[in-house]
Amino acid sequence: MEEDSRPKEEQNTGDETSGESGEYSFLQEVIKDENGRWRALKKRWIRLVGWGLVFGIAASLGFAWTNRLSSSRIKEVTIPKEEEAPGQEEPQELDSESYLQMQQALGEVAKEAGRSVVEIRILTSKEDWTEQTAQTHSITGIVVADNGREILIWGKTMAAAEGASLQAVFSDGSKRSVTLKQKDEGLGMGIYAVETSRLKSSTMKQLKVAVLGSSNFIQLGEPVLALGSPLGDGQSMGVGGIMSKDNRVSRVDGSYGILQTDIAAGEEGSGVLVNLKGEIVGVIDQSVASTDSALVAGYGISDLKRTMELLSNGQGIPYLGICGLEVTEEIQEQGVPRGIYMKEVMPGSPAMAAGLQNGDILTGIGTEKVTILTEYRNCLLKLNAGEKVRLKGLRQGAEGYVDIEFEVTVGKQE
Repeated sequence: MEEDSRPKEEQNTGDETSGESGEYSFLQEVIKDENGRWRALKKRWIRLVGWGLVFGIAASLGFAWTNRLSSSRIKEVTIPKEEEAPGQEEPQELDSESYLQMQQALGEVAKEAGRSVVEIRILTSKEDWTEQTAQTHSITGIVVADNGREILIWGKTMAAAEGASLQAVFSDGSKRSVTLKQKDEGLGMGIYAVETSRLKSSTMKQLKVAVLGSSNFIQLGEPVLALGSPLGDGQSMGVGGIMSKDNRVSRVDGSYGILQTDIAAGEEGSGVLVNLKGEIVGVIDQSVASTDSALVAGYGISDLKRTMELLSNGQGIPYLGICGLEVTEEIQEQGVPRGIYMKEVMPGSPAMAAGLQNGDILTGIGTEKVTILTEYRNCLLKLNAGEKVRLKGLRQGAEGYVDIEFEVTVGKQE
């Protein structure tokens, strides 16, 4: 009988199995331990939760530490609180009585200044038997002088058709014929004259020579009255303030300061600007107003005084015929020398006859240096028609600007 060569453990297993049921001895049942599996899973979850707590605590500590470090570097933002308004004086209560007093005060200023305001009309003949004459156009002028023989009135010049006549209407309503004595063609203004012998004593008593103030020292916001015909249709009055005083407008042989107000105006408005002292500070001329502006504007009186004086004395305005622009610092940076750039030399003018050209730079008149238009204008107004004067300047050539000099015979604006 052969011995079983299997290991002893297998032999015993086989014998036991075969003892129970020999025919199923090849089957071996393995029973899984469910309680052991649950214990393993429990241990795993406990391990994960533990590590989660560890990481959470570590993260919290890290965030707290980082936040502490960051807080030490960033300054706290503080929005400034609004301060209380400083103490102010109690405004004076404006009742109906004080308002009426203010209106009366303005009315008195207007009435007194109005004594020097004159309306000048152009009259044309009519064939209609019901009306011998008819007013076609009018402007407002101011009485600037009484030379003992004539009352002299400053105002815009008007083109009167053939057969038309000029008529002055004074503040007392009296009417007298008037003539244009002298004019500044470039400025478009002149002196009208009425013989005193033709005026009634009552008119002379009511009449007043205008007190001319200063537009050079006027302040922004300063109250002014617009007298005459600022709306361009009949006599009227406006009250407002100076909104702009630094703008200038160029004209032939000079430039003029412009006053802009917030007073309503008409396209054909004319008249004068009066300060609260009753002084004339401006002459209304809507042609110098800003584009499409419906507000009163005009020439500052300071730049007109010398011209008024010359024309009142029957003298013409010295004329060279230069339309210039001031060379600013910005323009100098482009290589243009300082001086007055001749934008246009008027055809047939003394300047053109002497040889000056568009684009030349004017730097001097006689012994005087000129760099701005007001200096040029002041020098020119010291000269007389027919007088010879030497002009100094610069002209651009192939290699840059070169010095030029011309002798010019001063003309006269008529």
